[in-house]
Amino acid sequence: MSSYAEASKGGGNVSCKATGNRGKTSFTLEFDVTLPAKDAAAGMSCK
Repeated sequence: MSSYAEASKGGGNVSCKATGNRGKTSFTLEFDVTLPAKDAAAGMSCK
């Protein structure tokens, strides 16, 4: 997928890798998410 805009149309992938450090601590964050092919028909509901 070349951009978030294309991925947000549904059925695409969004991935990210971020690294950083602060003092003696370093971190790496990675994720790869597959978006659903179509939007949910209804949102959250209360019963």
